[in-house]
Amino acid sequence: MDLYSSFAELHRREGSEAYEIVLHDRQSPVTIVAPHGGNIEPGTTELAQLMAGNSFNFYSFIATKDQDSPDLHITSHNFDEPRCLTLLERSQHVITVHGFKFDRAMIYIGGLDHELKDRIRQALLDENLPVADDHPKYQGIHPSNICNRSLSGRGVQLEVSRHLRGCLQSRASIAAAIQKALKPYSRSIVTPDTSNI
Repeated sequence: MDLYSSFAELHRREGSEAYEIVLHDRQSPVTIVAPHGGNIEPGTTELAQLMAGNSFNFYSFIATKDQDSPDLHITSHNFDEPRCLTLLERSQHVITVHGFKFDRAMIYIGGLDHELKDRIRQALLDENLPVADDHPKYQGIHPSNICNRSLSGRGVQLEVSRHLRGCLQSRASIAAAIQKALKPYSRSIVTPDTSNI
């Protein structure tokens, strides 16, 4: 169970010296997010940076405190750091990168953007990476999940095992697959949905 249920609570108790936020707004319709970076889920920030490259927006919340970094974990449907939400509110497509403690190579795909999930799944398989979407814990279907806080209300959640996060070659292969899957989206135009206004 998380110690903090919101970013405001975390900041009030921990102070800004316990974490770092890295944000690169490249005015892209696509944003890559590592909400549990640094010492919370090691390797997720580095993997997300590779995925974003120089083309896509990038955001990471990075725990920097020396001890008890997992205390800074805010579960995905409660993650509400303001700068992240502002960026996602004008992003058409969002991919979040998470890590789980599993030494065997595996990537679980979740989220509500089924079309992009299918593209990513195939791109990862093309790189001979193990992919599944049947883990009940990593579905990423909560509407408030940070991966689904995009302009479209849909996104993709990637849960990457420790084995893959810790291997430079695997990280490069995952990033190449994601960039391949995102190629059709890189020039799409971000326009707000005004149908309900």
